[in-house]
Amino acid sequence: MDDYENYRTTIGNELTDLVTEKQLIKLHELLKKNTHIHNRVQASWINMIHEAFYIEDILNNENNTNHSFIKQKWYIFCLIRLWALRILVINLGCISILVIWSEMTFFSAKPVLSVFAQCVNAARRHYNYFTIEVRLNKIKTIYFYLN
Repeated sequence: MDDYENYRTTIGNELTDLVTEKQLIKLHELLKKNTHIHNRVQASWINMIHEAFYIEDILNNENNTNHSFIKQKWYIFCLIRLWALRILVINLGCISILVIWSEMTFFSAKPVLSVFAQCVNAARRHYNYFTIEVRLNKIKTIYFYLN
């Protein structure tokens, strides 16, 4: 009987340490938050794995004549994209050089060295206000996209 009484007293002491309703609410909120974080991390991990396999396929097929991709995708990602990026780099480099040159020489009156000032002066000679506005808007658009 002594063991039974010891057991009852230990159970009695534990019953006073019961979890309150506020603690259960906090625990439930933490559980929901951690479940959401776990699902988000798991989805992110799956997306990264798919992207890694995709990039690995592209790298493996750059010099591959077997074309394990669909033919259109292989041409787009291994041939066309490469040359399109090279052409884009060359065009943006030329535009950057033109902008820098025009910034340095815009206020020189004689001779006019700025490319953009030449465009404005050519439109001014013909008194074509619309052309001046279109050219200035092109300059603004180029400036906007460069910044």
